[in-house]
Amino acid sequence: MTTRNNIVETMVVTDASSASLYINICGPPIAQPRQRFRQLRNRRWFYNPAGRASKLLARKIVDSLVEVGVPPGELPFFSNPVKVKVTFGVVNMNQDLDNLLKFILDTFQVAKVYSNDRVVYKIEAEKCMSDTGFTIVEVLMI
Repeated sequence: MTTRNNIVETMVVTDASSASLYINICGPPIAQPRQRFRQLRNRRWFYNPAGRASKLLARKIVDSLVEVGVPPGELPFFSNPVKVKVTFGVVNMNQDLDNLLKFILDTFQVAKVYSNDRVVYKIEAEKCMSDTGFTIVEVLMI
């Protein structure tokens, strides 16, 4: 099954013994920035500057999963060990691959693609030049 909204294209492949999820995200990849903090008098509040973008993308991923027939009650989709393959099409090659990857892994956890990023046992990641930017993610059961 395949679905496409304006940002996220999703395909789910399942059989009796395995499941695979393919997601294509249009637009430049987002890198996970360092945590920031605000201080008022004697208190510090830590926050994630990319938190809003992560929640928005997670919502779009969940919506695309529902469109291809994955009921929200069946999320997290993966709870057993998985392999994640990610290709980032970047406009600027100076972006750190590890920060790009951290944003995607955390966003997929928020979207309940997997129960926790601790179930990710294997990662393959690469970045390449692109005019418009994209992110292709494959999540495969091991």
